[in-house]
Parts: sequence; C-alpha cells; structure tokens
Amino acid sequence: MLGSSILPQLLHSTERWAGNLAKLEGSWFKGSHVGCYLRDRAMATATFIDNEAAFDTLVSTESVLVVDCTATWCGPCKLVAPLMDQLAEDYLDQAKVLKLDLDSNQGVAKRFGIRSIPAVMFFKQGQLVETLVGVKPYEEFSQAVQKLLSV
Repeated sequence: MLGSSILPQLLHSTERWAGNLAKLEGSWFKGSHVGCYLRDRAMATATFIDNEAAFDTLVSTESVLVVDCTATWCGPCKLVAPLMDQLAEDYLDQAKVLKLDLDSNQGVAKRFGIRSIPAVMFFKQGQLVETLVGVKPYEEFSQAVQKLLSV
C-alpha cells in the first residue's frame, strides 16, 4: 500500500526536524539574540483584544495599531485571519496587529461605523487613518501599514 510505505518516511522526517529544532534551542543558541529572535518570530500571531477598555488603552498607547474586526460566525473573516497573523509576524517590531470580536464589542463597531466585516482598522498615534472592508490581498494590508510607518 502506498500509504503504509510513506508513513515511516514522514515519521522519520518529523523526528529529524524535531531533532534539529532541539539543537537550535540547545546550549549553543541558548541566551543568544538569534535564538530569542527565532522564538519570537515563530510565535507572532494576531491575538484577540479582551474588551472595549483594553481596545481604548491600545489605541491610546500604541503608535501603530492594526485591528481586525471579526466574528466567529463570519466566513470571510476566516480568510482574513491568516493574513493578519502574517502581518503581525512581518511587522512584529513596528506595529501591533490584533483582532477584535465585534459580537462582544458592539460599542466599538458603533463608534467607528463598522457595518460590514471583516473590517481592518489602521491607527496611527491614536487616530483612525484607514479602514479596509472585506477580503483583500495581503499586499493591501501590508501597504496600509507601510503608509503608517512612513508618515
């Protein structure tokens, strides 16, 4: 059977990869800036903002903030979610990229006139600069962040 002959190869490859990862986190990488950088980069994802108060705090304290307005039932939002994770990773040290569940935070939706989701809001120094509504290619989200960083 094809499946039974491939499975041992996959297991061996996985074990080899895990061994290489263990070496990276081993003694010769421990405490180095490169090791920390690799761990941080691998962990970058757009996490959820807890509530409206936390949202307000972030808007007022972060110099560049990207907020993905989403909902668990929203199909198009699920297409944008991995793009936000990529954005969080690519701009890890330059912008804060987070998600906000609008079902739990309807006040934010009303305050910013969000009527359709997904909607991604871009803030600079506490001011809303741009909102992209709908599923867009990654490049559009990235260009919006680039504009904020260049101003």
